[in-house]
Amino acid sequence: MSKKIHYLWVTLLVSLTCAGLALAQVTTGTISGTVRDETGAVLPGVTINAVNTDTGVARTVISDDEGRYHAVNLAVGPYEIRAELTGFQSSLRSGVQLTIGREALVDFALRVGEISETIEVTGEAPLVETTGAAISGLIEEKRILELPLNGRSFEQLATLELGVNWARGAGTGEEQGRANQISIAGARPSYSSWMMDGTAIANSAGATPGGRGGQFLGVETVKEFRVETSTYGAEFGGSAGGVINIVTKSGSNELHGSLFYFHRNDNLDARNTFDLDPENPTVRSDPPEFRRNQFGFSLGGPIIPNKTFFFAAYEGLREGKGETKFAVVPVRDPSDPFTVIFTEDGTTQTAVPEVQPYLALWPFPTPGGIDFGDGTAERIIQATRTVDEDFFQGRVDHNFSDRDSVFVRYTISDSETFRPDDLPEYSPFELGRNQFATVEWKRILTNNLFNTSRFGFNRNFTNARMQLAVYIPEALDVVAGQPYLTGGNLQPRSGITSLSQASRGFPVIIALNHEDFSNDSNYIRGSHNFKFGVNIRWIQVNAHEGRRNSGEIRFDDIEDFLDNLGDRFRVLVPGGDRFRSWRHEYYGFYLQDDIKLTPRLTLNAGLRYEYMTMPDEKYGRCFNLDDLLAFPPTREGCPLILDNPTTKNFAPRLGLAWDVSGDGKTALRAGFGIFHGNLFPKEYQTPGQSQPPLANVLSIRPGRDGVPEDLQLLLPGQPLLDRPGVPIPEDPPADFRPIQITQTPYSIQYSLSLQRELFTDGVVSLGYMGNQGVHMPRTAEL
Repeated sequence: MSKKIHYLWVTLLVSLTCAGLALAQVTTGTISGTVRDETGAVLPGVTINAVNTDTGVARTVISDDEGRYHAVNLAVGPYEIRAELTGFQSSLRSGVQLTIGREALVDFALRVGEISETIEVTGEAPLVETTGAAISGLIEEKRILELPLNGRSFEQLATLELGVNWARGAGTGEEQGRANQISIAGARPSYSSWMMDGTAIANSAGATPGGRGGQFLGVETVKEFRVETSTYGAEFGGSAGGVINIVTKSGSNELHGSLFYFHRNDNLDARNTFDLDPENPTVRSDPPEFRRNQFGFSLGGPIIPNKTFFFAAYEGLREGKGETKFAVVPVRDPSDPFTVIFTEDGTTQTAVPEVQPYLALWPFPTPGGIDFGDGTAERIIQATRTVDEDFFQGRVDHNFSDRDSVFVRYTISDSETFRPDDLPEYSPFELGRNQFATVEWKRILTNNLFNTSRFGFNRNFTNARMQLAVYIPEALDVVAGQPYLTGGNLQPRSGITSLSQASRGFPVIIALNHEDFSNDSNYIRGSHNFKFGVNIRWIQVNAHEGRRNSGEIRFDDIEDFLDNLGDRFRVLVPGGDRFRSWRHEYYGFYLQDDIKLTPRLTLNAGLRYEYMTMPDEKYGRCFNLDDLLAFPPTREGCPLILDNPTTKNFAPRLGLAWDVSGDGKTALRAGFGIFHGNLFPKEYQTPGQSQPPLANVLSIRPGRDGVPEDLQLLLPGQPLLDRPGVPIPEDPPADFRPIQITQTPYSIQYSLSLQRELFTDGVVSLGYMGNQGVHMPRTAEL
């Protein structure tokens, strides 16, 4: 066996046996081309030297018997490429800018002469993609730094690309991380894969990994990012939508830095129709107070020139934004605050003694505001939403030799926000910490075989809880040991704004630990460029949800509330809990071959296989149904999903790229592929926390189900579940959401496009792309 083939099998064996993951993303570029003489005959044995002019790092390759050369796995940046062969003049091409995933075609025509003579050509390689069928777009450094960004949140720029849109209705709640949600080619936002330097950084909901204030900071640290929209290669996986592929900045041979400060306020803001003066609610107010300060620095340069480099950056955000809040509150008599006035018919009703301390929790209406006549009126107040965030990133790159290089990057973002509700006195306060780390090792095994190994760690932590500006005495707790309004709710109907509506699920604590390792290899032989690798992902989610821990009381109308005639009381049965510790693993294997069928026609053929272990609760705290019609549950223990739907997840990818004119300036491309959307924690986390008997929800309805009709739900100092005579059935009815996923969701993507380079730095594209979702999951009550 030749040494070359030996290396190939060793690398393939490593790829198939190493524990690892990252979704095998492309974070580098390729320079390739053909070398000919003046007559057009191909020249083998030509030495091609590609030098990154920022760092001085060089790569040397030799043209093959057909005159072809490939310099793969090159770091993004500006390059000079020199071609040399004894008996011919040297040729130097400068001004080639390599970007993520780009294959820059640089052909050479060498003239007979002395090698010491050099012909220099300055200019970019053709910008049209003539070697691949993927529909993608690059957001380069210039646009990231120079285009205006509201809050300096760089993911906003993704929507500049075709088929990328904001997903307005996708929610930005506690699980989603508050950041903007993006839909790519019509897919669900959670099926957009977020990658940084080749490792996954999405949160447990599969959403944008922003801070609690909604921003994804780090503009100064991003070199560029590419949006893979449709029909991309088999090296990308684990997602039924698109890929946002981010490459961070590294240092160079020159010391560069920045110092910045941005300030925004309300001084030039126009009045808003809905901003009313709380002291005179019939007129519009000036814009509420708004202050945003963003500040920081970046610094990068050499530690050892041409060998070791560093880059570091910090950014701080401090924001206070005034918001006008509208609430509907009881009309209480100022001289007798426990009496409600019904102005429509001039009657009054006094709350029974048991209800009075709860009624006192609502503020008085705004004088001069709208009185609805039914015992309720409008309350207008201006409250301040605050955001504090600190972001830091550091990266070190080191070249051991011409064949080995590594980099290490660490990112941390701490954020906190206070988000006033319609009744700001009872509002959520959220803390978050995102940490991303990546280690990458690139090695040139032979002139034709290249290997990249990565390990990444993603730690995403959220803690959302209530922040009460009003003291709630322990005597008002309706469940012993559970502070009221921090995880419960009071709902007198007739349009009254509920106390702490946002707190029904609080506190919410989610900790995601996501470990990644990937091994990806390139092997070039003749007209074939093979890529193969393995991806493994270990996912741990520790989640706690306080839904109904403190009790949820509902009254049909305000009159019943004042008389303490509750309609329903719902609470988590004592002894139950919603803390779960989920574990599962993802395995992906792929093989891709980009074949030059002719000098102008390239075939992209790939196959990916993806397998997942089913979610397993570390302590066995989960139940399921063997039969959807069987109740109570008949199956105890884990894994949570009974039948693994991922055992046959084969995903073929095909593409064609044709250089129509032969000059690299016109390309016709077509692609097709299947892309699996494997499970992510959000899809099983909420249902998995709601399953009886570990999380039975007790529902007490006076006058029904054997509950005494005169049962009073509100009795200060007497927690409801501790009172004699309150019926707590051994097997109470419960909301039950079984996990029944029998098919892996996937998308079928197809595209056809025509590209033409019209001027030096401009390309016009005309095309069509389709995306059909199949077996998309949803959550429903059984």
